[in-house]
This record gives sequence, C-alpha cells and structure tokens, in this order.
Amino acid sequence: MSTVVINPIVTEFLEHVNDLSLDDLNHLIDSVKHEQLARRADEVKAALARLASLGVSADEIAAVVKPGASRPVVEKIKVAPKYRHPENPSLLWSGRGNPPVWVKDLDNKNVSRDSYKIKPEESE
Repeated sequence: MSTVVINPIVTEFLEHVNDLSLDDLNHLIDSVKHEQLARRADEVKAALARLASLGVSADEIAAVVKPGASRPVVEKIKVAPKYRHPENPSLLWSGRGNPPVWVKDLDNKNVSRDSYKIKPEESE
C-alpha cells in the first residue's frame, strides 16, 4: 500500500499507528470523521455565503440541486423516437441506451433495424 504524504506530521504519526490499540484506532477514526464533517460543514457555509454575496437565493440553489443529492440535477432531454415496432406502432425506441425487449426479439429474428426505422416524414 503506497501512502501519499502531504504533511510531515502525518508521516511521523503513521510510523506509530501500529502501536495503537484497537480501541485507540476506533477512537481516532471517530475523531477524524467528526473533524472531517465539521470542516465540510464550514466549507458548505462559506460556499453558501459566497453564493449569497453574488445574489443567488436559496430557492435558486434548491432548483438545481435535489435534496440529498451530491451533485446538480441535469434535466434529461427528450429525444425523438428513431424506431417503431412494425406491428405495434405504440412501441417506440430512441435508439439510445439498451434496446427494449421488442427490439432484441426482432434482432434475434434477424429483422434489419432499417426496416422499422422511422423515416423523417413519419416522425411524430
């Protein structure tokens, strides 16, 4: 296991970590987690203060970040269907992502996808 050392204090500490008891290690882990959460809270408060200084409201922030989400929510773009089932026109597929069961079934029957591809004049 390679360790990236940023601070000489960490290097010295790691030389003695094997001497700690299991209880000491658990206490150390709890203390580090507590400190990490406290520092993260401070960083979040500072970031929110910076946004407030720019005139960004809490409602604007909430509009782009889901509660509990760790990253902004990106709205999905609706894509026009590219394929229509030859016998059941209500079954559509955009051609993106994994193909639906009906496309796999047609593939297994060696039906060319071009044969049920939606032509520009047919698109909804």
